[in-house]
Amino acid sequence: MRAKGIRAEVLSKLNQPAFNIGDAIKKGMLNLIINTPTRGRVPQRDGFRIRRMAVENSVPCITSLDTAWAFINSFKLRTKQKGCTDVICLHDI
Repeated sequence: MRAKGIRAEVLSKLNQPAFNIGDAIKKGMLNLIINTPTRGRVPQRDGFRIRRMAVENSVPCITSLDTAWAFINSFKLRTKQKGCTDVICLHDI
């Protein structure tokens, strides 16, 4: 994301001490989470818990890398074309 000009930070996992992603979610510090499932929907895994916290705290959460790339590309296009309000097909980006 940084390579595409979008400010992003890596945060510590839920089980790590000090300030971690759970703290950031609870404090309303995040605008978007990209969290892709790896080994199913096991409630004890960090990814599952992070996605659940995102929903419970109304933080948008992208769970697919294809969707994440589409979002980044559309964001990039939008910042280049100020005032653009047309609907654009993702295949045209």
